[in-house]
Amino acid sequence: MTISPGNVYRELSRLASRTLVRARSHEPGTDGRRIPYQITDHGRETFDQWLLSPAKHREELGLWLIFVDRVPSDVRNRVLERVRDTLWSQSKALERAREDALAKHGPMPGRYHPLPVLLSRRLKQITAELEFLNELRADLSGVGSSPGAGSEIAPAAPKTERAARTPKRSAR
Repeated sequence: MTISPGNVYRELSRLASRTLVRARSHEPGTDGRRIPYQITDHGRETFDQWLLSPAKHREELGLWLIFVDRVPSDVRNRVLERVRDTLWSQSKALERAREDALAKHGPMPGRYHPLPVLLSRRLKQITAELEFLNELRADLSGVGSSPGAGSEIAPAAPKTERAARTPKRSAR
């Protein structure tokens, strides 16, 4: 995947239409080709709600892990437990589906049935993810658990506006 200035500005425009960010005026002496954006109070609240919500889809877990040290340990543990439970349920369903596929197709000399192989592959991926989650939970057990750890956020985070500079626009 290649990220271009056009992609960035398109995404910023989408975020601005949802009032999550807003364009700022240029400061004297800055590059006029760059449009500075800043997160809005609504954007900060939306981000904090997402960060602190226990429901995480498989695709967004990787993004959430970037900020995991800012999540209070009780919320972090709830999120990781929910992900673990979901993966465990998926693994059990895959095991049953694989057993059914093997029973249906059985070993037939000279014939290849991809379904049991594909189910085995996905089962191994989920097993690796479960192992990763167990290791992550052990690694994070001491992060943010002490009072005054400083890296955690509270649900009502301070609402100060921060500017975000974006890449230069390409000439079209």
